[in-house]
Amino acid sequence: MKEYLVNISLLAGAFIFILAVEVILRLATPSLDNPLVRLKEYDGIEWYQINRSYLQKYFPGENVLVPEFKPSLFRREKPENLFRVFCLGGSTMFGTPYLISGNIPGIVRRQLRHLYPEREFEVINLAASAINSRVVRDLAGQVTAFQPDLILIYMGHNEFYGPGGVGASALEKRFSFLASLKYGLRELRIYQVLQKLLTKKSAAGLKPGDRNLMKQVSQGNEVRLRSEEAQRVFEQFQKNLEKTVAIFQKKNIPVVVSDVVSNLSFPPFLYDRTAGKTDVETLADRVQDLYRQHHYSEAGELLDQYAQIAPDNALINYWEGKIRLALRQPGQAYRFFISARDHDLLKFRAPLKINQIIRAVCRRRQIPFISADSLFANLSPNGITDTTLFWEHLHPNIRGYYEIADLFVRKVEELHIPGTESAGAFSGTLLPFQLDSLAVCWLDIAYADLSMRNLTGKWPFSNYPVTLRAINAAETGLRRIAKAVYTKQMSWDQGCYKSAVLFQRRKRYRQAITTYRTLIEEYPYYYYPWYLLANVSKESGHNSAAERFYRKSISLKGDYLHSRLELGLLEINSAEFDRAIADLQAALHLVTQKNKPSLRATVSYGLAAAYANKNDFQRALDYINQSLAAAPSYLPAIELRKQILQVQKGN
Repeated sequence: MKEYLVNISLLAGAFIFILAVEVILRLATPSLDNPLVRLKEYDGIEWYQINRSYLQKYFPGENVLVPEFKPSLFRREKPENLFRVFCLGGSTMFGTPYLISGNIPGIVRRQLRHLYPEREFEVINLAASAINSRVVRDLAGQVTAFQPDLILIYMGHNEFYGPGGVGASALEKRFSFLASLKYGLRELRIYQVLQKLLTKKSAAGLKPGDRNLMKQVSQGNEVRLRSEEAQRVFEQFQKNLEKTVAIFQKKNIPVVVSDVVSNLSFPPFLYDRTAGKTDVETLADRVQDLYRQHHYSEAGELLDQYAQIAPDNALINYWEGKIRLALRQPGQAYRFFISARDHDLLKFRAPLKINQIIRAVCRRRQIPFISADSLFANLSPNGITDTTLFWEHLHPNIRGYYEIADLFVRKVEELHIPGTESAGAFSGTLLPFQLDSLAVCWLDIAYADLSMRNLTGKWPFSNYPVTLRAINAAETGLRRIAKAVYTKQMSWDQGCYKSAVLFQRRKRYRQAITTYRTLIEEYPYYYYPWYLLANVSKESGHNSAAERFYRKSISLKGDYLHSRLELGLLEINSAEFDRAIADLQAALHLVTQKNKPSLRATVSYGLAAAYANKNDFQRALDYINQSLAAAPSYLPAIELRKQILQVQKGN
């Protein structure tokens, strides 16, 4: 009995010690706090910003790479006229390889703002590479606290290699509740301190080029489609999807779910090396030679022999698909390509079973459903997806993202979700696929080039050609900006400002305007990009647009002197003298407060010009005197005084 009490005392003491250390660490290391959102304040408005590093707890401490969220902003206090959308999923919803604007959430937001111009929209990208339904289920429970009006979900490709997938421990696979316990423990400060130490040690010997997220999350694990492990993953995905949509349904939050799509024409990453006693790669080489010589029937007969021996071999099925397609048998080709994808031993592309589960869950729970898979098939040659809409095996190009985004938006229109059907003026027509109208800037296209070149230059890709769409044709200055943003030496918004300035200097006004519009789509309540957009619009001869943009900048920051000044000068050129006087008087008040003589000279000159055009020469001369008092050698004021005096003398 005494020994038993001693053991209890030791355990209690250990628990108290650990608890004390945890409390001390929480007080001493507030920087380790890792909430989903952090509170920010800009221009007197409080915002929530998505915490980029939130996903640390889902990835072991020895992992060098931890997927990150995009640092999306949304208002803490939700205005009555605001419609808020959260987008959940993996790397496709995240928008790989694009950075900010060239993705599903960005295009959905642009289309909604176009369709309902009288309503405010926030579309928050809460997706990330390498996360799966296990993570999305956890996120769903937190998202409801932020008053979403709509949830969009696109997930299914990361089920095998994401958290809780084939890399889970044997105990987790048997007792699923242990995963929740594990992620909870990882939120402890003690764990986080140890994790940082271990991560630094594991990263110390790695070069930047050795960092490979695909290799890290898969750990090279082969998965056979008909295995017990695959069945466990399918069952887990179904449960997670059911629980995720149930969370939103319980709160009466509308949800739209898409199935997933991949490039069927992409060869399998990994396959069995033999079919019977035959080396499969040697067989593939023979078939490829026949294919190049257009001996399709002979190649098909050769493959059929081995397809009977190894019906689940991904490479054999892949070549069967290519041969059937060459023989103009697209239906048979499609079935072989599906089999090749599903039997790929590296499960980076979701098998058909994932889409079957998505459809079944949506049907059973009456969840609005869209089919990206069917859409892409309809838009692809012979109904078989290829590089028409994809970069590589999985990630759509910008046109592909546009098509999925539009599918979501059309479903929203069809459903008449509360908050959209009464949103005011309705344009009725979606924006076409055109990067300028969609506000997708050059920097995002160039970033995608760099990102995809890096991705496909590593395992498991081998000699995969990537067509770079922007970076190679760009001038040195632009390439330097894109590379700085890609390597995180420069923020995305800094890169946008710098690239827009370069475009404007080169008189490439369209690209400058698109870049500023991209910034505005991301930060619609920030006055500065509106001001810069007005400047480039004026310089390119679009004065009426410039006037609107200056006024928008002023509405967001009434004490920004330069917007008032430039607007007043523009109104003089448009013969709107009374409006010019009102705006320049406001500018004069601001410049007096700021005590900037050179600007005071310019504002006073502008007022003088406005009054001179109204033939009120005395007031014009008074303001000229004020201008010259601030800057005695200010030539425009000197010239205007000469002109006024000549007119007065002539009279």
